[in-house]
Amino acid sequence: MRALRSQLDAIREDTEANELAQLHRASGSAITGWAIMEERIVMVACLLLQTTPEKTGLIFYSIINFQAWITITTDLFSLEPMFADFQKRWNKIFERLRAEKDNRDRLAHNYASAADVSDNPIKRAAKLPSRIDMRPKSRALSPMTVEQINDFADRIGAISDDLLRLVDDMIHHRDKLQSQPSTDKSSARGPGPPT
Repeated sequence: MRALRSQLDAIREDTEANELAQLHRASGSAITGWAIMEERIVMVACLLLQTTPEKTGLIFYSIINFQAWITITTDLFSLEPMFADFQKRWNKIFERLRAEKDNRDRLAHNYASAADVSDNPIKRAAKLPSRIDMRPKSRALSPMTVEQINDFADRIGAISDDLLRLVDDMIHHRDKLQSQPSTDKSSARGPGPPT
């Protein structure tokens, strides 16, 4: 009976270690997906600013507040009439991004807890807030499981895909306007230095 109990304990430990490893992989993958999505926001702003990706990236990555990123991008749409038809699409993406920001912060700032940690309420590998994070918002959130992290990554992937389509459509629209004969091409400039 002891041998059987020992084997079961070993299986349980292996399962818990595997679940914690899956949690780490899922967290890393989700944060990487977020970073890719951020690059696509920078590309939208690049088109709106009619400058290079490098210049736009320097500005945006110097701003540490993500809410500022998406608010600035929203405001830029009102300053660039060439892309006015894309504002509604951006606004829908904006709302989805705002809804995911807290989950991103939880992934980045919470710690990975094994199932057997005493203060892990769900007894599964999960992302938990710091024991000394006493903000009501943090205390009210349930731990993030591997499944919830994967769902977050899927939602961010879908947003990222929508951003890529938006960028592609904006470039196509800009290029179409630039190819039309006009005496005033100032509103049809795209990423790159002014001519």
